[in-house]
Amino acid sequence: MDQCPRCSYSLEGLPEDYVCPECGLAYHGETTIVKVCPISDSLMFLTIAFGGMTIPAFGIAARDWSWGVYFFGFWMFVNCVLAVRIIFKMYLGERGELVINRNGVSLTRPGAGTEYVKTADINHAKHRWWSIHMVVLGWDGRKMLSLNNWELNGSWNATNCAKQINRHVEACLVRTIQGGSFVD
Repeated sequence: MDQCPRCSYSLEGLPEDYVCPECGLAYHGETTIVKVCPISDSLMFLTIAFGGMTIPAFGIAARDWSWGVYFFGFWMFVNCVLAVRIIFKMYLGERGELVINRNGVSLTRPGAGTEYVKTADINHAKHRWWSIHMVVLGWDGRKMLSLNNWELNGSWNATNCAKQINRHVEACLVRTIQGGSFVD
């Protein structure tokens, strides 16, 4: 790995401690970083809001043409303002990030702080395409971390994140077993 996946700092010639000196990211060779946005700032929310408001506009337009035009124009304006706001926030970088590596899972949400779960504490990550959440479960079965699909901008990203987390958990178990931690 030549550059830090978070801040693009050059890592050439640095000692193999796998920590970026610029931003402090522990990357350990295999790091996945996913940008996380609040539900109200996701592109999925924008498309659903647009579709949900244009359908009533067409219904009103069929009943009374003038009110339908006003209603449709108003919601088009609102959706344009929402789109500009979302794009501007993405441009400013006011998004959190989900960092998945061999040490664990770190979720940073803007204004809400950082949640960190060590890989050894994770039993598995669960996501199905029909569910609305990706959930990271501990060994006692309780939720340690929960992310909505909209925060990850879609079910596909949530499924891939769950697979990455499970892959790191399996590797951690193999390292633990090979290290002789389990004694009969």
